[in-house]
Amino acid sequence: MKISKMILGLLALAFIAFACEDDDNGSPDKNTFTFDFTTATEGWVGAFADLPKLDNQQDSSIYELSYKWAALPAEVGGNRVGSLQIIGHNRSDDLFMYLKRKVTGLLPNTTYQVEFDIDLASEAPSGAVGIGGAPGESVYFKAGVVDKEPVAVLDPLDNHYRMNIDKGQQSQSGRDMKVLGDIAHGKPASGMGSSPFTIINRKNSNQPISVKTDAQGACWIVLGTDSAYEGLTRLYYDRVGVVFTPQAK
Repeated sequence: MKISKMILGLLALAFIAFACEDDDNGSPDKNTFTFDFTTATEGWVGAFADLPKLDNQQDSSIYELSYKWAALPAEVGGNRVGSLQIIGHNRSDDLFMYLKRKVTGLLPNTTYQVEFDIDLASEAPSGAVGIGGAPGESVYFKAGVVDKEPVAVLDPLDNHYRMNIDKGQQSQSGRDMKVLGDIAHGKPASGMGSSPFTIINRKNSNQPISVKTDAQGACWIVLGTDSAYEGLTRLYYDRVGVVFTPQAK
């Protein structure tokens, strides 16, 4: 009886060891990055594109562009604290408001599959009507990862700032950014079209996103909203989770 128990125990240990070894060999190491913006921007930079060059203060003021660290709106509630606040009035009928951050420490010249899990606070109700489009469903949320810094560059042909990456156009995904939904938070408007800020979650569950890192093992995360709604959009990014999984060669 004692010998049988010993043999069974050894077989069980051998099976566990084999399973662990197989898991280690079959699942490449993942790199997980989580940003919760409790007290700071954590290296994220906000900017704007698809708008004309603003030559004076009057031109600038009508766009109401703003990016900063800020406390979340009180109505969000819970234990949430800080956020990245980005604001813009879509006077150009095509405003792109984006955040970017460089990521380092990955394997050099390696292709990664990237998963996003993002929480942000939106005041855009569902089913509302707005100028040019709905304040929720016509503001498209996009995410991507690229091997160069995303920058808005002035196009001399039309005097507008355009992205140096392919983000797509409004509801369409591009080569470098994918549409993960819109900013409608699922609740109807109340009163005169107002709606309290509500946390929404966006993931790329059905949108594969990949990137090849540079020779230093770095790349850039870029998140943004591509708007057809000709009004004011205010967003608070509360948490950004990104998982990089290296692809087998």
